[in-house]
Order: sequence, then structure tokens, then C-alpha cells
Amino acid sequence: MSVVSSVPLRILYVEQDSDASLNFIKKFGQDLNINPLEETREALAALKDHYPADAVILSYTPEARAFLKEIRSTPWLQSLPVVVTVPQLTPELAQEAQKAGANDIFPADFSQGDLLLRLHYFLRKNRLKALQPSETPRFNVKIPWWKRLIDVTATGTALILLSPLLLVIILLIRLDSK
Repeated sequence: MSVVSSVPLRILYVEQDSDASLNFIKKFGQDLNINPLEETREALAALKDHYPADAVILSYTPEARAFLKEIRSTPWLQSLPVVVTVPQLTPELAQEAQKAGANDIFPADFSQGDLLLRLHYFLRKNRLKALQPSETPRFNVKIPWWKRLIDVTATGTALILLSPLLLVIILLIRLDSK
């Protein structure tokens, strides 16, 4: 089974360094549909304007932290995979990025790890999650006790009052069918 799908993933690549953007496009341009942007606010505006991104890749900067906070607080963008890049990959930085809301972290030159494999993993994970039944019950209705009391009282009274009429109808049906 192939990891790479026939349709390239749509990636928002946010990087202020134009050389890094060009290197990323040269390295992954044939496999990904890349929309390069320089500012996180541009990326946020594109996402809020319903740009159909499959993932966002951005440099880990103070603006990126604010971007992650905004993405994770927007309900329809919460599941969007966000990969951050750093000049030097350290365990402390990886932990900090994950706490900020990043799904994964890569060195800026993408020398470690397989970015394409990881992006396709995130896409499959989101698709499988979308197929799962929702965790909330469909009908979670609480009826106040007084409404329930009125329902039971009215139904009981109607049955008692209509029972003689129902008995007459039953007798008439039995007499007619003989």
C-alpha cells in the first residue's frame, strides 16, 4: 500500500526567509501543493477564509506560538495538523512546541525524519477520526419532574375516562365478527 496519495496535499508553508521557502519548494514541490506565505497572520486569514489546507508548516517563532493558540481555539481548525520547524532540534524545544499546540517538529532543513510520511499519517488519522461515531449521545434530554408528572397524570386520566368507550367498541367488534 502506497503512502503517497494521487492528489498532492495542500500545505500552507509560513516562512519569512525566502531562501528557506525556495529550498522547501525545491525539495517537496513535486509531492505537495505548497502555498508559501511570509506571515502567520496571512496564514490565519487564509484559513479563516476557508483555504482548504491539509496541514500548516511554519517556523517556530513567538508569532507561531500565537498562531498555534489561535488555531487550537478555533473549533473547525482544531484538528488541522501544524508542523513547526526549528534551526536546531532539541528535546526541550520539541516539548515546548507540543505544549503550544504543534503536532510535530522538524529541523528547518528537514534533514531528520520523513515529512511526507508524517503528513500523510496526519491526513489518515483525521479521516479515520471523522468516520468515528461522535462521543456525545444523540439524545441527552432531561425532562423536569413536574412535566413528567403532568404527562403521566394526563395519560392515566385519559385511559381511565376512555376505558368504558373502548370496552364498548371491543364488544361491538366481537358481536359483529360472530
